[in-house]
Amino acid sequence: MGLDQYFEIQKKRSEKELEEEIRRIFIDEQPSDQEIENMLYFTNELAYFRKFNALQNYFEKKFNLDNCEKVIMEDYIYEDLLDRTTKVLNAHQQKTQTEAEEIAIKLLPNTEGFFYGSQEYDEYYYEDVEKLIDDLQRMKKMELDDDEDIIYTCWY
Repeated sequence: MGLDQYFEIQKKRSEKELEEEIRRIFIDEQPSDQEIENMLYFTNELAYFRKFNALQNYFEKKFNLDNCEKVIMEDYIYEDLLDRTTKVLNAHQQKTQTEAEEIAIKLLPNTEGFFYGSQEYDEYYYEDVEKLIDDLQRMKKMELDDDEDIIYTCWY
């Protein structure tokens, strides 16, 4: 077990698509409201992180995100995360380890959690920061239809 984190694109099913999917899966049974809610969207994974607890900390602090909840990615979230991660990565590349860690603690701090993994500011932390920058830049450029959103979610 552990902290699994996803950025996904979700597209809302049409009424017809939803009805067909319900009939296909539930046949003669009536699904619960939660089961219907879970079927409202097609989803595809865009990016995956494992135990990058600083990213989880960001969403928990900013959006009070809990296990399996979702946050729709808005422009201001991309901008804020890109600003923070870029500063953290630049500090890692240009400053002493102590100075870089102080900046990381200020801008994108790790957090504790039973399944959250290491709280170290080591090479794995900075690899995740670099990957997050690449993923955010790619997702930010995506052209979405009106019925599509990019979301962040987690499971632990």
